[in-house]
Amino acid sequence: MSPAPAAGPGRVELAVAEELEGLPQASTRPGLIETALALARVLDNAKVPSSQPAAAGKLMTALEALRSSGQKPRGKLAVVKGDDHQKTVP
Repeated sequence: MSPAPAAGPGRVELAVAEELEGLPQASTRPGLIETALALARVLDNAKVPSSQPAAAGKLMTALEALRSSGQKPRGKLAVVKGDDHQKTVP
């Protein structure tokens, strides 16, 4: 008896792949991309419902990390000071 063929990507995996295509900076993080897609496959798998809540949380964390990977971190002083707190000296 041979294993059943894979049905292809599910809805969540397709949606995550589409979102990743819109993140050009994500290409610098291939491991994180594969992790996000693997977590999406867990969410598409109806046979593991007990794993899905944890996978959903981890997927959101991975996607946020991919979204922010292209942004430069700001120093603590820049965050505290901000542009709106600059004072002009006469």
